[in-house]
Amino acid sequence: MNQEPEPVGAGMHFTTNVSGTGQAFVAGGDMIVFDGPAPVAMAALPAAPAYLVGRAEQLDALSEFFLAAPEGPSFTNIALITGFAGSGKRALATAAARQALQRGRFTGGVVFVDLEHDDGRPLSRGQALASALFSLGLRHSAEMGGSDADRTSLYRSLLQDRAVARGPVLVVADNASRPDQVDVLLPGSGEHRLLVTSRELLPIAGARTVVTGPLDAADSFLLLHYAVERRGLSRIGSIESLTSTEMNHLHGLLELSGLLPAAITEIAHHFSQDGGLTAEELLGDLTKALDSYTEGGPPDGPLLAPLRRGFDETYLRLGPEAAELLPLLGLVPGPNITSRQAAHLAGPDRDDIRSRLAALARAHLVAEERVGCDRWRLHPHARREATALARRLPQAVREAAQRRLLDEYARIARIAVEETNGEGSALHLRAGRKASRERFEAECPNLVPGVDMAVSAGLDRHAAELALPVCQLLLHHHRFDELATCAKAGVGAARRAGDRTTEAELLNVRGGWLRKLGGHHEALGQYTQAHDIFAALDDRPGRAKTLGNIASIHYERGEFEQAYVIYREVAAEFLALGDTRLEAMCLKNAGDTLAAADELDAARHAYTESIKVYRQRGDLDGEAEVLNSLGELLRFAGPPQEALPYYNRALQLAEDAENPGLQGAALRGAGECLIDGTARRRREALRMLQRAADLLEQSGNLRAHAAVCGRIGRHYYDTRKYARAIDYLHRAGIVLLHEFKDTDAAAVPLGLMDQARRVMEGRGLLRTPLNYLRGQRPPRSWEVGPGHVFTLEPKPWTDGLSDG
Repeated sequence: MNQEPEPVGAGMHFTTNVSGTGQAFVAGGDMIVFDGPAPVAMAALPAAPAYLVGRAEQLDALSEFFLAAPEGPSFTNIALITGFAGSGKRALATAAARQALQRGRFTGGVVFVDLEHDDGRPLSRGQALASALFSLGLRHSAEMGGSDADRTSLYRSLLQDRAVARGPVLVVADNASRPDQVDVLLPGSGEHRLLVTSRELLPIAGARTVVTGPLDAADSFLLLHYAVERRGLSRIGSIESLTSTEMNHLHGLLELSGLLPAAITEIAHHFSQDGGLTAEELLGDLTKALDSYTEGGPPDGPLLAPLRRGFDETYLRLGPEAAELLPLLGLVPGPNITSRQAAHLAGPDRDDIRSRLAALARAHLVAEERVGCDRWRLHPHARREATALARRLPQAVREAAQRRLLDEYARIARIAVEETNGEGSALHLRAGRKASRERFEAECPNLVPGVDMAVSAGLDRHAAELALPVCQLLLHHHRFDELATCAKAGVGAARRAGDRTTEAELLNVRGGWLRKLGGHHEALGQYTQAHDIFAALDDRPGRAKTLGNIASIHYERGEFEQAYVIYREVAAEFLALGDTRLEAMCLKNAGDTLAAADELDAARHAYTESIKVYRQRGDLDGEAEVLNSLGELLRFAGPPQEALPYYNRALQLAEDAENPGLQGAALRGAGECLIDGTARRRREALRMLQRAADLLEQSGNLRAHAAVCGRIGRHYYDTRKYARAIDYLHRAGIVLLHEFKDTDAAAVPLGLMDQARRVMEGRGLLRTPLNYLRGQRPPRSWEVGPGHVFTLEPKPWTDGLSDG
């Protein structure tokens, strides 16, 4: 066989005599077309995937794309399948193409063009056109024309000729990396279609985009199931025979795979080869290899290769600015980051941060959690790689970026505390209470790990400064589990940094947490330590706050005289310091103490003083809270109707402040005032109490929520509406049992629920036996009467159901 080079287009091509039977052309080293009859276009299409899991939605979108009428207003004849390497783009394109052929859609055939060399380099425009023309049957380079424009015209003419002779053609362009590779392959006629696959979200005008992201957990497990069974199971038996422990190991492997189809298939390979690993062994080996890699170890190896498929090439294709940002994102301790936080992470004068994030998003390394929310999340496979890259940064660069990010986290947390306390500038207070809560819920998954990151990096000052406002927020939102670990880390960091003031503030927060859990002795120990530190520092505001906390301990112990004296002393101290918010709070607490001691007139006077201070401040929350307390005082001291105006005013203020907890408290009090009145008043009261239960649950005040549910359940029981009583008593008991582990308190509603069920059983209305122990969750659904089933739902569902 002799061979002579012939220049064609932008690449080197060869014309070759093959056994004297004709000529073959090689374009970019990717495709050979023999002289002779024109090839069948479909012959170049890869084999159909053995299984395609979790892509039904994408297949439907492509089927709609193939069938769209050219005269439609939103018609396009080009679609882009885009996703990270190993996400199954080619498999989806092949499956969709073969499905369309089976349905008789592209009678002219399918032209398949791989736009990437074997070594990963992209084909030029000329090479891409040459490959397409070879597939369409051109034999000699002289027939193709010299320029790209001539070849594009020829390519579109051949497609049109084929459409006339045989029907429309589907062109599949695989592994595109630049828009100009795709532009030259766009058919001139609307009856043809161009289907492009790319690892990047290419800016192709008018293209319909289909994304192949990671699979969900169920589809990932199904794919592993198919892949392992197809290869023949070895040491793990059958999927159906796996124990729960083995299933957990498999789910751990799927998590390490990033839920990408190619990585899942490679993991299945390790099970099926001779002497293959068990799931536990493979999980251990993979975890060890990944931990070593993220800590700076080698990036290669047989286990790592399938998990890192395509990342190095994707990273090298990034522009320098985006490539610089990705390792820094590996420092982010939480699940997401805003563009402002990313700018702080990247350093000063980073005005182009959004364009950098957009470049990473086009490469499927990051994505917005919701379109336009400006909260970016690394894909699982990208997070692992970014963490490994971050480890390879110079220590000075890494620590400087961590400091900038922690400073921004601390600023965010302090603003949230100011909003929670009704403090801060008008700019910060512009957002409503609901927006403040939503912001906390969005930032909390980043702020809490931020404290751990600072401690691990040895940045104790930053750790302490961030831990304080974060712990204050966690206490306010009743996030006690996170508060326990965060406060411990913060106190330790403050001590190491020599920050005595922050240490004392954190001790106060820890005392508040312990007090809410009923640990008065332990809380008093924390408060005493804080008081001693503030006294040694001659910090009057800090000492006064701590004395107020100590007074709360006396109040909760029933030591009302001691509590009242301290509250009055502290209120006077805050007045002298000019802190009217804390002055009003102490006056309110003094009123609560007097009310508990049955000093009703003095309590009313203290409440009135507190309301005046809150009103002067324009503090709607504070005024509403005191009005609720005053309503409680009047409801128990005299005719309940006298308390209603105070509850109504508190409700109005709480609604203006968008505070569901205070709204729920006001509705609860008003409902209690009316519950023993006329039938009409009772119906109104029940509506109030039901709404109060929902609002208190929404605000996170679950103990008050349980109390209201128990009250509603007791009313329904007393009025012989037993099915409804069971609903609310169940809700109250389960909250007390599972949220607070308070078996004594839970026994009251659950015991009454037992009685209601026994009454219904005795009347033949309830056909589920009482076979559960007190304190366990009862059955979720019961049959009530012939053909009726009710289910325990968060809201009453029993309207229209007879209670017998």
